[in-house]
Amino acid sequence: MPLPSALKSRIPAQDALKAVRAVIERQTQPIKTQELYKQALKESVGSEVEGNGIQSMSYMKRVLLPALVGQQVVGKIHVKPTLIGTEKAQQLAKLSKSQRQTTAVKTALHGYFGWVATKPKTPHTPKTPEEPFGTAVGVGEDWGHLNKRRQRSRGEKVQRDVEWLKEIETARQEAAPVKPTS
Repeated sequence: MPLPSALKSRIPAQDALKAVRAVIERQTQPIKTQELYKQALKESVGSEVEGNGIQSMSYMKRVLLPALVGQQVVGKIHVKPTLIGTEKAQQLAKLSKSQRQTTAVKTALHGYFGWVATKPKTPHTPKTPEEPFGTAVGVGEDWGHLNKRRQRSRGEKVQRDVEWLKEIETARQEAAPVKPTS
């Protein structure tokens, strides 16, 4: 049974993902979405089919880029302008009202959002805590279910067994043959 057209439009085409990813990875600076779209349309990914699967700007923005962000391949960052507060005011004073409304001036004064390639994050594996010495004889066990008298005597027995384990461990270390170093 074929997929409904509403679901088809949400599944990213692999050729389109490769094209967008290739453009972003070539960039040394963050790239604007419009510029990314223009370059991705020109990108050929070696498929025999005409085009690379990028249907429109909105398809790229709503399907392809979120898919790449989900794969942790690309990220969106805000590029701040390099002009400092007084420099901004000086630049604006030089321009006429119509010139201030242009996109290039707004971008230079306020910044823009750009796309950059990211390195996939390695999953954090928590270190397993080391077992305390003597877990085999009951160290770290919960004795709360016992009454006070039995808790006290169980603690004494565990302490005695830990001392016994320490004696065994020192005897093993003394009996272990010493390897000569060359």
